[in-house]
Amino acid sequence: MKVLTLTHELPPIGGGGGRIALELARRMAGLGHEIEIVTAACGDLPLDEVLDGVRIRRLPCGRKHLEYSTGTEKARYIAAAVKALQRQALDYDLIHAHFILPAGLVAALRPLPYLVTCHGSDVPGHNPYEGAWEHRLMRSLWRRVVDRAGAIVSPSQNLCDLLLRVDPSLDAKLHRIPNGYPCGKFAESTHEGGILMLSRLIPLKGFQWFLQGLQGLDLGVDVSLVGDGPMRAELEALANETPTKVIFHGWLDNDSPRLRELFESASIFVFPSEAENFPTVLLEAMDAGLAIVTTNVKGCPEVIGPAGLTVPPRSPEALRDAVQGLIGDPERRLSLGRQAHARVRAEFDWSVVERQYEALYGAVANATT
Repeated sequence: MKVLTLTHELPPIGGGGGRIALELARRMAGLGHEIEIVTAACGDLPLDEVLDGVRIRRLPCGRKHLEYSTGTEKARYIAAAVKALQRQALDYDLIHAHFILPAGLVAALRPLPYLVTCHGSDVPGHNPYEGAWEHRLMRSLWRRVVDRAGAIVSPSQNLCDLLLRVDPSLDAKLHRIPNGYPCGKFAESTHEGGILMLSRLIPLKGFQWFLQGLQGLDLGVDVSLVGDGPMRAELEALANETPTKVIFHGWLDNDSPRLRELFESASIFVFPSEAENFPTVLLEAMDAGLAIVTTNVKGCPEVIGPAGLTVPPRSPEALRDAVQGLIGDPERRLSLGRQAHARVRAEFDWSVVERQYEALYGAVANATT
């Protein structure tokens, strides 16, 4: 099967959605399918390359930041992708769009069967801090994408529920396939280090609540915070008010040796996000066998199951107490890490997920032939 993958972000730019798009493309190529990705250019990334059997074309869209894209940049990606695809013969069997908007709109404008995988920010109601105006402005285009799609994939029950809240009729084309994970990416941690946190530095991720809980408190271990974004200055100010040592590492590429070192030495992974679809960072922490503290809302509990601790969102006290409890109980910390390590292999390894996608590809392509 020949498949065109559309996504406005692809490593090293963007977050978990782009990483899922790239790894799935690699896996499909490994199964014998011909895969091409059309994505956005950024910086000095090559405009055309072949990676692990997957052809990648990057279109100049004026993207300026690795960690996020603006609404204007997304609109430019739509325009650039539509124009690029108009210039070539569309001899694909199927289009797979990652994100309902913007990539889904590009797919909806082409005369080919397509499916869409949603990743969170593209679903109304997922992020209370940003995106609401875009969803209101683009409501009719969003509807066009989901109405025309042969299938919509949600990695989590939380996103399924949000989609059905918008339109219960989507249930007929809605499929739940978890995000796959390449188990063994990290060696099991030595647990010699302290606390690791990783994500974009935006209000939704909740790092401010954890740092507020550390005011006046020395945990006795270092906190490593990986990521960048508009909240960095505010978070650094909060970190300056706690005797706990907080180290800001900035943006690290997902395959960087330094990030590997942090995962393979940390003891506890803290992810206090207020809303998540199916966070890849939790899978990474589970792969490294870390004890996890996260929130009890939306996609996070679905990922970790019983192999971690959950607390209410926006609760500095609950986050602090959970982390202090793990620091003071090494046996429980190691036990949770072992449970997490086993769970990610049993539930989310790519060898399981890729076959589910392959079957869906065939069903969507054959439904219109």
